[in-house]
Amino acid sequence: VSVQKLDPTLLRHVMKLYEKYNYPITPYIYYCLVSIYIKKNDLASVIESLTLADSNGFDFYKIYPSNEDMTINEFVGTSRHLTYGEYLRDILAEKIMFNLETQDELYYALSDLINSNLTIPKLALDGIMLVSTRTGKLDRAFATFEEYETFFKLKPDIHTYNILLRSSSYGYTYITPIYKILEMMESNSIQPNYLSYSILISKL
Repeated sequence: VSVQKLDPTLLRHVMKLYEKYNYPITPYIYYCLVSIYIKKNDLASVIESLTLADSNGFDFYKIYPSNEDMTINEFVGTSRHLTYGEYLRDILAEKIMFNLETQDELYYALSDLINSNLTIPKLALDGIMLVSTRTGKLDRAFATFEEYETFFKLKPDIHTYNILLRSSSYGYTYITPIYKILEMMESNSIQPNYLSYSILISKL
């Protein structure tokens, strides 16, 4: 009900009841909380709820919806290869895609976390890279990737590299840049996945 009504207050109340009676809060509940804030365009709460999930041991990029979750309307007909993190990243990118001011707001909000010594949620940073790629702002996508380690002190993972591969596939008519990124992945011990190879094959 809280998801349908986009009511995060109600959902947080439910979470407190779960904690009170020692019921486990599932990844799907955290997923719902973050997705509500994304749909309400409340970026501060998106970041806060992602940080909350991370502090409770939930890495959305490593958790797949359960078989039970896949029966929920939101997931019916979608790929079973996607993690919660990929769903949330895509929802976020879609929400901010055509609003440059909102993209900048998210970037600066993530930057502020550095001064507060708080965890930077990777999927939010990846969302900026993804929306930059989808809107043709490839320079911004590559610039964000450059700042991943130097500024945000994060280690790019397979999801980040796949966005970079996608940017290269859009930005160049030849395949050499994609090979260079794959070599970079190998040197950083990042194993390509099905999406990495599908991007490569699409350029052959």
